Amino acid sequence: MRSMEKLICADGEVLLRLKKSRIRREVLNMLAEGYPEVMCASQVALKLHCNLGDVGGVIHGSKPRYNEMDSLINLGLVEESVRMSGYMTNVKFYRVTQKGLFYSSLMKNHEQMP
Repeated sequence: MRSMEKLICADGEVLLRLKKSRIRREVLNMLAEGYPEVMCASQVALKLHCNLGDVGGVIHGSKPRYNEMDSLINLGLVEESVRMSGYMTNVKFYRVTQKGLFYSSLMKNHEQMP
């Protein structure tokens, strides 16, 4: 019952966006499992066995399939950083934020409820 109260108190807009898209939930959960490490979009796509375009779409909101307003970055659930040194220069890496961790655990708890 306690997780249901948290679910009601949480931001309804964010929950709606997460419940609407399975790939959005999976990307968020994948980044949450790897927290505090960063991952690039291709690593996430390989681990989830899905298209790189879909991963980029839910993270950034590339049109026409994904809306920028519904992207994980715009919702404040994921942050982006660019690595400039080493053999992989100018590669974007992603990490879940504290808000993203909260929603990831909330969604997992809610899915386990009968």
